[in-house]
Amino acid sequence: MYKLNEEKVFCNITDGIAIIINYFTGVSYSMNTFGSMVLEKIIGGYSRDDILALLRNITDIPLDIDEKLDHFINELLRAGVIIISNEKNEDVPMSGISIDTAIDLPPIVKKQRNMSTGNNAITSSNTVINIAFCFDENFYLQAKDSINSLLCNSVSKCHYNMYCIVDKKTRALHAKELENAVRQQDAASSIIFLEPNSDFDQSFLWKTVAIYYRFMLPILLPYLDKIIYADVDTIFNADLLEANQINIGANLIAGVKDIVNTSSMWKSFLGRNVFKYLACGTYINSGFLIMNLKEIRNQNLYAQWVDLSKRTGYACPDQDILNYTCHGKKLFLPLKYNFVPQIYNDALQENIYSQEEFTEATLHPVMIHYAGNAKFLLNGKAFLEYVEKAKKKIVNLICQSFEKNYMYKLNEEKVFCDITDGVAIIINFITGVYYSINVFGSMVFERIIGGYSRDEILTLLKNIPNIPTNIDEKLDHFINELLLIGIIIANSEESTDISKSGISIDAAIAAEDDFEMTITEYSDIQAMLIADPIHDVEDWEGWSPALSQGY
Repeated sequence: MYKLNEEKVFCNITDGIAIIINYFTGVSYSMNTFGSMVLEKIIGGYSRDDILALLRNITDIPLDIDEKLDHFINELLRAGVIIISNEKNEDVPMSGISIDTAIDLPPIVKKQRNMSTGNNAITSSNTVINIAFCFDENFYLQAKDSINSLLCNSVSKCHYNMYCIVDKKTRALHAKELENAVRQQDAASSIIFLEPNSDFDQSFLWKTVAIYYRFMLPILLPYLDKIIYADVDTIFNADLLEANQINIGANLIAGVKDIVNTSSMWKSFLGRNVFKYLACGTYINSGFLIMNLKEIRNQNLYAQWVDLSKRTGYACPDQDILNYTCHGKKLFLPLKYNFVPQIYNDALQENIYSQEEFTEATLHPVMIHYAGNAKFLLNGKAFLEYVEKAKKKIVNLICQSFEKNYMYKLNEEKVFCDITDGVAIIINFITGVYYSINVFGSMVFERIIGGYSRDEILTLLKNIPNIPTNIDEKLDHFINELLLIGIIIANSEESTDISKSGISIDAAIAAEDDFEMTITEYSDIQAMLIADPIHDVEDWEGWSPALSQGY
């Protein structure tokens, strides 16, 4: 059942027409008479099945009215007009819907923005992606970081319906905080809280019952055919547009192969409950999944999941059960969607991941997954420190996996760069943080983004009088920092237009900077940069978007 999302919207039904206004986004919605009557039943305490039964009593009702109703409910949830309610209203009269017009149940009609929304203007992208997170009180801070990173990397590209399965305590304590975080990042995205049922309360526990919450998605979201699921001990480095377009066909789930597929690790796990029934090389990590909810419901997997959860002897109960019940019906995703910062030497040698796949994952991970027992001891600042350490480990993996002649380019999707008077100033227009590089470092930086390889730059540096003998280490550290911050990204295309001439710098200037290439970070004007009107306009509008609104 559902109820009106009174914390976010105002609803008025006059002359059979529902008008809804979202307080936070300033967007208003209207729907036709028939849709308005159905909405009244939805927010009046009727369940989806109750409403469907009433609809089927109407003469000449279309055969696909169930699909129309599910689509309508999904649109209401996506827009944040309604939220899921587990409290059944016993006072609801089961009377028919009084309507005799032709059946027409279209999506909600979005009206114009009718109130100011500051810097949270809805962007031009209309793509809305469904994603689920499941967590409890112990992981709400990690969930907040994960959600923020997802929205931060999706600005102006897409929006999300974020379904969060959390217990009553977690929702009561942190729902508003998470809602505010989403609203500040992207007012066009929504966060929808779902309450778990009690079906897994007697299950074999490994840390927390929340590990089983993802199993409830097919039941709690009966109107969705597919959803992306992600653990919350994660940081996103890109949007999920590409992932959302992946067609998994008749497969039940799609995920990334786990490191446990290496021969040495597989042998150590063979004695576990389900591993003897699985094939090495097919076991996936459940930290990022594309779930075929429709097919999962068709095959009644939920009942199997509840039953299997009560058994013992698992390595990772939820993950083992998913791999066992979906065996033979799994699609394998590229490593970049679930990149765990650890050594992959055996996995590469045994072709669990290709070198190309590993290269893409280390340089351009979509999601970084900080898996491991240590995460259960972490929260807040400690978790973020752990994340930073893991990021540095990723940079080390990058260095191990590439030849020294690799080249880079400016990450133009995230940063703006200006070099004036020999000093480079870089602004990250996603985070609002900006950086400066000293004079010596700026000259090296110009060569890096100009198409020179690492070896070519090193050769130029070694021609400078009195250059330190460890300049190669200094250069690698500088490049690693630029990669880690996101100022540069890998570039496999060699530039043929650059002049391979020396770096114009004399020994005095180099010595003045002590041959150090330093990057200084500033966040003092972060709020102002994020609120800058350039974030709220399209290219064709220029700097005066208000003119088109009559101001």
